[in-house]
Amino acid sequence: MDTFAVYLKPRSSMASLPSSDTLFGAVCWGMRLLGLVDNLSSWLEQQIEAPSFAFSAPFPVIYHNNADPLLHFFPRPAFLEVSPLLIQQWVQKLPQKNQKKGLIELSGKAKQLNKSAYVSQGVLLQLIQQKIDLLKKVEAIINENDYVLGRGFLLTQSERQQIGIESDMDGYFLEEVLVQHNHIDRVTSTTAEGLLFMRKETWFQPQVGLWSLLKASKEDVEDKIKPALKFLEDNGIGANRSVGKGFYTITVRELPLSLFTIKECNAMMILSRYLPTVEEMQKLVTPYAYQIKTLHPKREDKYPTAVLESGSQPIYKEMIRVFEPGSVFLSKEEKPIWGRLVKVVPEDEAPIYQSGAAIAIQMQLAEVS
Repeated sequence: MDTFAVYLKPRSSMASLPSSDTLFGAVCWGMRLLGLVDNLSSWLEQQIEAPSFAFSAPFPVIYHNNADPLLHFFPRPAFLEVSPLLIQQWVQKLPQKNQKKGLIELSGKAKQLNKSAYVSQGVLLQLIQQKIDLLKKVEAIINENDYVLGRGFLLTQSERQQIGIESDMDGYFLEEVLVQHNHIDRVTSTTAEGLLFMRKETWFQPQVGLWSLLKASKEDVEDKIKPALKFLEDNGIGANRSVGKGFYTITVRELPLSLFTIKECNAMMILSRYLPTVEEMQKLVTPYAYQIKTLHPKREDKYPTAVLESGSQPIYKEMIRVFEPGSVFLSKEEKPIWGRLVKVVPEDEAPIYQSGAAIAIQMQLAEVS
């Protein structure tokens, strides 16, 4: 199985950032509509416990002169977080007269770190290529000037200089804004009281896009995934496609980074929404630092497949709980794809699958054996 990088250059604003299972589902719909798989449901059923391909969640990427990828970002590892107790321990080490000022400064930096959703490739390489003491690493990020924190991103000072940020990072990468919309009353052809509403949209700067890791065989990439992604350029990905959101220029390249060659690993960080198999949870992985999310996704309303007793179409799939990207597990195993697919509709309906297949990066942690 090979590793690829999928680059998504936004051509519009987005209602929300796509997730790994959104990409997986969109590509599967593309395969079905283009006739690239004879029977999609049967094809997926054969790989429930061993998916044939998987995406990571899309993360920001900075382009050089809006052309070649320059700096890739990844999810912030779940262990890279500052607790109030840890702040208090640091403050107590300061002289008595400096403790109040130190508490204010450390609390502000800790809040920025805890709110950071992404770390740069330079920061991540520091975290995975050597055995690290997490407490010392967190303290270094908070106290040293070698790191830059802001607007949900953590990177090194050298990377900041590389991409040319000279001032505050606010608005450099992306910006979430509330945009006013309205409904039109079909009788009066006006926007009556109560028909105005606000919707959050994400806008990317011209030099910023998204990228996602892809694990698949070269044959599947050429025959199935690339044509499906080309279809999605015109069809869009994610919510509110009918009003022009979620459109990208999509390219697939060989993996530009070597982040998967750790000689001795004792942990891994997942880059996708992850639903472990029974064997993985019993024998292969132990949760170490993680976030869990409950999903209750909507069905694709363009292709209804079931009718409720009331005569209406069902809106939602069944709920599932998954580990979020950035979750860290203790494991010495190496697999190209972790996790599984899960059926998210009742047994008497035509099968619909949700992806819990995940890509992981190996790590070394100092305080575990």
